[in-house]
Amino acid sequence: MALHARSVIRREQDSQRADLMPQFAWQAGHIVAVADHMLERLNTPWHIDEVGTTESELWAAQLREGLDVFARICWCLRFGHTFAAVALTRRFIERWTYNLAFSTDVAQDAKERDQDYVERVWSAYAARVDPRRVASDWSALSELLHGRAATLGANPLSRITLAAPVDPRRAVHDFVVRACEAPFFQVCASVNTVAAEHGVMTPETHALLLARPADFPSEPFPKSMDPEAFLSVFHEPLTVEFVRSEGADVALSWGETYRSIIRARAERPLALTQFHSWMSLEERWVRTIEVARYAFELEEEILGSDFDPGRLRTRVLWYQVITEVTELAAGEVDDAEHANALRTAAAALESAWILWLQDVDDSLTCMRGVLEAVAKARTYRLKPRLAEKLTLRGRGASPHRWLDAAGWGRLSAFARSLGEFAHIQERSRHSGSRELLTSIQENAPVETAALTGRGSALERVAMLLGTEIAATLETLDPEVASACQTVVLGETSTETEASLAEWLDRVFRHRDHNFGDADYSTAEVYERWLQKRSTVQDGGEAPRPSKK
Repeated sequence: MALHARSVIRREQDSQRADLMPQFAWQAGHIVAVADHMLERLNTPWHIDEVGTTESELWAAQLREGLDVFARICWCLRFGHTFAAVALTRRFIERWTYNLAFSTDVAQDAKERDQDYVERVWSAYAARVDPRRVASDWSALSELLHGRAATLGANPLSRITLAAPVDPRRAVHDFVVRACEAPFFQVCASVNTVAAEHGVMTPETHALLLARPADFPSEPFPKSMDPEAFLSVFHEPLTVEFVRSEGADVALSWGETYRSIIRARAERPLALTQFHSWMSLEERWVRTIEVARYAFELEEEILGSDFDPGRLRTRVLWYQVITEVTELAAGEVDDAEHANALRTAAAALESAWILWLQDVDDSLTCMRGVLEAVAKARTYRLKPRLAEKLTLRGRGASPHRWLDAAGWGRLSAFARSLGEFAHIQERSRHSGSRELLTSIQENAPVETAALTGRGSALERVAMLLGTEIAATLETLDPEVASACQTVVLGETSTETEASLAEWLDRVFRHRDHNFGDADYSTAEVYERWLQKRSTVQDGGEAPRPSKK
């Protein structure tokens, strides 16, 4: 299919663009390697199912996870998944803002804006980071996730689209990776503290852990490698076919090679080399393949003969087709803001299914982006004057206002659930949100419903987008709209409307869902970590057990 080919070609072209990964990220890779060296001396496992149960073991594992998140952000940048990188980075800032706030005993005032609170928390590191910049970075990331352009001082950041010109795209990527510097420093400083407490720190390692990424060499590529193709193999989505392929086997051996090097040299003085800058990040990219392979094995064990890789392949194809149709339709819409909403939806959907395959909650942040963008597009199509007024309100127009304007107020509880996962703060209610996503599924087997909530949510937001695109095309070219209805949605418009109405009603019946208390109290975090040790990773970064 031409639309599928368009998706594959675009992602393959991005995989050959090494400049999508800012040099700053490769430089930070050296520090990741230093942290790995210290975590190895602390006997910290690389895999979640090997983590012990003591507070110190759990905390060290979370520091490893913090490094993993940074590497995932780098992966998203390297292969052009900008929306995903922005979603991950905002949560990265929030998670380590929470840690720093607890460590310095800084509580948020009742009426204090989130941005002001972030700035006040990071003032503890005023000698190292610019707290105002951290807060403004957080705010700019939020603007991008809501489909709006952002400004940093005099520097504009363009909206996230799949077809953004090279230079604006690089500018956003450079901003994203530098926005990671403060939380990345907090992770490394925490590794430094733990290592010192256990007597395994040296003055040399201390200096390297607390160095700035810019202090390290900026050339990451081995001279024998083509920089445009370097590590491009990792652009493949984590489908069953890929994670069980010979190529994946080779990649897994690369990850084990790096871990073996770190283990063998753990008791020696650390001597950084060029390979540390890229192998430390590569190992994390490899580990996502390992986790996906294990998840598929577990799913096959649970489902038995019902395990169907073909169904997953079909779903991914469907997401790709909807993404490409949306991007093409945006080019035919006259109103610029209407077109922007469609382009945001396309970028958010691609990032959503990419992260969904990686089995992380950050995919839900991207789904929230799809939902908001589709509501905007629908409002522009049906109520253009109201849409213009809401757009002029900027951040004052919340996702819920757009849903109401689009006639989808019944999705309020669903939108809140996705919105809860878009943040990781002390007041976040992830458990209650996951319960809602589980309960609103249609005919989900009880024994597996908790495992399919994210996937079901992704299907629903993709269907909303597909439905909106068919309706938009109807106003442009009824013949093309009919083909879209048949090929993309696979049913008549009457059937689509009936299915949508049924789902809206089903979600509305959960309008009084109790999202429960905020998740991140000490005991609850600790219990979740104990549970995660024996289950497949479900994504996200829990705050520090006991010490937050």
